[in-house]
Amino acid sequence: MTDLNKLDREVAEYLGYRAKIGVFSGNLIAFDSDDNLIYQNFHPSTNPAQAFALQVEHKIFISYDDDTMEYFASCKPHSNDAICKDKSLAIAICRAVVATKNEPMTDLSESNRTNNDLSPCPCGVIPKKLFVQSTDNLDKYAMISAIGCCDDWEMEFKNNGAIGDDSYALAVMAWNSATRAV
Repeated sequence: MTDLNKLDREVAEYLGYRAKIGVFSGNLIAFDSDDNLIYQNFHPSTNPAQAFALQVEHKIFISYDDDTMEYFASCKPHSNDAICKDKSLAIAICRAVVATKNEPMTDLSESNRTNNDLSPCPCGVIPKKLFVQSTDNLDKYAMISAIGCCDDWEMEFKNNGAIGDDSYALAVMAWNSATRAV
């Protein structure tokens, strides 16, 4: 079994499928728990359509490093160990999906703080904290996502290269000042 077939099998098992390699085709075949055929050719590590479907379903963040020419994929909230990278976007996505199964997905970043002074998320629930995602400490803009509510809302804010507490304070100001429907 190739490394990519092994990765595809791990993704299938994470999704709750029973997977086997076809005798003649060499394709990974995925069945549900009732032995119904789900995929006759399940290879998300080499099939971008299958990989992108996983990205959407599992809310995987993607970034690209121009210097190393690698894709970074992670589920939110994440630990540094669960940031998966590869030159192939599809492989990075698959590794991030498998990492959600293998790693406790806790956010260990410095910019993860609890704040009781947050405005409600557009879903109506006050988030427990904000997660600030930035590709490096000098970013002019960064992303905020709320943790402890619906986990569906994100927004970009002007970070101006701030780090640590300064960055988090800017994120809280941006979150609280964002326009919400009444």
